[in-house]
Order: sequence, then C-alpha cells, then structure tokens
Amino acid sequence: MNKAPDKIYLQACGDCPEVDLCQSCKFDDLEEVTWAYERVWEKDIEYIRKDALLKWAEAKHMELDPPQNERDFGRIEAVEELIDKINSL
Repeated sequence: MNKAPDKIYLQACGDCPEVDLCQSCKFDDLEEVTWAYERVWEKDIEYIRKDALLKWAEAKHMELDPPQNERDFGRIEAVEELIDKINSL
C-alpha cells in the first residue's frame, strides 16, 4: 500500500490570468484541479494530512508528560489545544 504524502499542493488556478477574480472563484466550480509535491504556481493551495499532523502533536504531548517544570504546563495546554483543533477539522 502506498503512503500518501504528508503535504501536497493543489493547482486549482494554475496560470489563470483572472487575478482579480480569485476571491470570487468557487473551488466547487473548478473542473481541473491537479496536485504536486512542491508549489508550482504562486496561488497553489497547500494541504497537509490531518493524521500526520495529529501524530506529530500527540508525540509532542507525550514528550512533555509528565511536566518537568512550570513552562511545561503551558506547553502541554498549548499542545492539547492544538490537538483539539486538529480533531475538530
């Protein structure tokens, strides 16, 4: 089984000359959307795999638990908020 890349770039607009219309462009209306491992066009949309980010955040949480000092308490809280946000996506 092939592993999906952790990050890709969607080329939804490519070299579209309608720069002024970008804000009103609807993603659902696009007919041809391609992707690449690296940014090709300035307007490419970056996507990061949720499960990869969540795995990283959970590992950081485990590194800080149990807290070793006062600063760790704040870091643990921040990582927990990040994990909650990722899970809500």
